[in-house]
Amino acid sequence: MSAISASSASRRRAASSIRSRSAARRTSTPRSARSSAAASGRKRSSTRSRPSSRPISRCATTGPNASSTSTGASAPRPSRRRSTERRPVSPETAAEAAAALEAAHGARAPGEIVAAAIDRFGPGAIAVVSSFGADSAVLLHMIAEADRSVPVIFLDTGKHFGETLDYRDLLLADLGLRNLRVVAPLPERLEAQDPAGDLHAVDANACCAIRKVEPMARAVGPYAAWFTGRKRFQAATRAALPAFEAVGPRIRVNPLAAWSGAEIGAYIRDRGLRENPLVAFGYLSIGCFPCTQAVAPGADARSGRWAGKAKTECGIHLPGLEQGIGTRDTGRVSA
Repeated sequence: MSAISASSASRRRAASSIRSRSAARRTSTPRSARSSAAASGRKRSSTRSRPSSRPISRCATTGPNASSTSTGASAPRPSRRRSTERRPVSPETAAEAAAALEAAHGARAPGEIVAAAIDRFGPGAIAVVSSFGADSAVLLHMIAEADRSVPVIFLDTGKHFGETLDYRDLLLADLGLRNLRVVAPLPERLEAQDPAGDLHAVDANACCAIRKVEPMARAVGPYAAWFTGRKRFQAATRAALPAFEAVGPRIRVNPLAAWSGAEIGAYIRDRGLRENPLVAFGYLSIGCFPCTQAVAPGADARSGRWAGKAKTECGIHLPGLEQGIGTRDTGRVSA
């Protein structure tokens, strides 16, 4: 079997495992999916969606349209497993640092990778980026177990499912994570490039650049490192994903890189973690509502993203992100 065939087979098995988490999966179409064509052309709703057992609105806001917003006033309890004193960053290049971390910790269990990364960079120097998608609860639970003060970065694209926004708030409350930082597209960029809110239908890459890549670069700029929940089984572009990788002068940490769909599902079930309600409707990889569809039985989990297009990634994990953050001094790993 070729490497590509093996990778595809692995992703199909992972998708099957993810589906098994929702044995009582609903067969009816979510209300938000039925109204997608109309919703995709509308401007953002001024009304926040309410929790519901069925998808409600596909277009809900999360608050002020600011480039960075922090919520939560009380200071979270630091982890007892390590010192809260920040450790100095040695004058090494990000590539060297990533290679050293990969050699020392890359083969360890995800929770141990999380703890090692937090210990390496120290309080305030590492964050976690979460889409609050199909299995985001796994990494966030591990973060909460290690240190609840770690900032949680959420990209508010203005195109999220209302269910995702509600899920975000509920999951953060479940886990006791109170350091939420929301970053959104710059209003002037939207006005200039996507005034009607339909750029996604014309040029999905340009839409992702404005609504995801540019805000992401601003969001991670202050940090020396950040966590993602990417996994090798998700796509061919992620098949060789390491636990630690350099992104310009910073480090990106992927604790779940080596885990399978079965391991993800077992972790969620064993700990009774809350799932994004859209999973029950067959949405196994969840992004913005105009570019996300339910997945057909037996298909790859990410086949519902940008369906019918060659596009497989939004861009925040691809080469090029460092161009937006590489010139910033705050949070750099290199000397």
